Amino acid sequence: MSVVVERGSARCPHCVAVADYTFVESELDTVRYEVHCHSCGEVYSEVSSLAPAMPMERILPIPALPPVAPRPSWRRHLATLGRAAGRLRVRGGQERSDRGIVRVGETPSEYGTNG
Repeated sequence: MSVVVERGSARCPHCVAVADYTFVESELDTVRYEVHCHSCGEVYSEVSSLAPAMPMERILPIPALPPVAPRPSWRRHLATLGRAAGRLRVRGGQERSDRGIVRVGETPSEYGTNG
């Protein structure tokens, strides 16, 4: 059973004269658009589906992750830093400068201790 959903005036696709159009809905979830031109006798129609397009489901393979190299232990990292700090303490509170060895807390100056 077909049911007319809408009627009105439109232009004829053949001669561009004013023509009558209708939207007819059928039982198979389709809508037919018809244009009946009285000037040239043209009958134009289009059929559209009301059913939503079914999306295609695609399953994509998940690639395997590359193996992860083991990270060094943070304890080992701290031990390395501790050894480096220990070597700095062994110098006995002395630091090197361009002019030789200077005691920690003193600043080398050409003009004396305050200058």
